[in-house]
Amino acid sequence: MFLMRGLAALAAVALIGAAQGACGGLGQSDAESRCNQERKNRPNCFDDTAFTACEACYERCGDSCQAQSTTCPVTYYCPGDATADGGTH
Repeated sequence: MFLMRGLAALAAVALIGAAQGACGGLGQSDAESRCNQERKNRPNCFDDTAFTACEACYERCGDSCQAQSTTCPVTYYCPGDATADGGTH
């Protein structure tokens, strides 16, 4: 009985993990690698706030993450995110 409950709990955790991975976001280390490269490419407009935003974006939407390069410091967003004027990217 105990073994069955344990297996059921493991299956539930695996299912939740698979569902989260299906959202398209990157893991923390992959996002950090991408953002370190971004920092090298945009040194004048890439501060700690930009790095944090970059990581969050890549973790949330993976390769769909977009840089708003017309801002300094650079900002990041996922397509479909709401903009300040109520529109979407």
